[in-house]
Amino acid sequence: MFALRAKESFTGVKTMKQMIKFNDFLEFIAEHENFDETLSEYSGMTKEQIKAILLTHGKNQNNPDIEVIIDERKDDEQGMFLPTGYTVYIDGASRGNPGPSGAGAIIYDGKDEVKKLTKYLGEGTNNEAEYEALIMALKEAVDLKFFSVRFFSDSELLVKQINGDYRVLDSKLEKLYTRAYKEIHKLSSFQIIFLGRRKNKVADALANKAIDDYFSKK
Repeated sequence: MFALRAKESFTGVKTMKQMIKFNDFLEFIAEHENFDETLSEYSGMTKEQIKAILLTHGKNQNNPDIEVIIDERKDDEQGMFLPTGYTVYIDGASRGNPGPSGAGAIIYDGKDEVKKLTKYLGEGTNNEAEYEALIMALKEAVDLKFFSVRFFSDSELLVKQINGDYRVLDSKLEKLYTRAYKEIHKLSSFQIIFLGRRKNKVADALANKAIDDYFSKK
């Protein structure tokens, strides 16, 4: 009915993530009609989280096989219902590298736009701006209580450093990396994926808009 995936948590503690389908979950409820049995079968959940699944499913009637995650966090014995579908596109821009820089991000709930973010950063490099964009978007996702989020960036360096494929050797980037992971720790499910610049035009435009807006006010 569902697959189990073991993954190292940020604290080094083993966690188990259950990937299930809405149809399977709803079928179990329909058969048992008993919250206690449902809670036992899908450990780590609460009645409120089950209700949230049902409400979310109502928004996705055309895609009944959408996945949800039950994250059984062994470090604090706290499970959490995590609907997938929240995505964030981020980008940073620097004119001069180093030079005036800005950060941009756009947040989606499925195909629906939730919020656009821009921030002028002052003098900095492009890599620093990419990290600032990630941090800005992470903080917003936490504020919105989107605890299961997939990020997209056209910075291969950023993605590979966050994913642990590259070491962070620059002292300034190391500080930004630490700040980013402080925010990532607040999420229960985090993923960052590299994509080409052509697919990240909105976030790129927002990062440059932050710079343009700053100088237009001077």
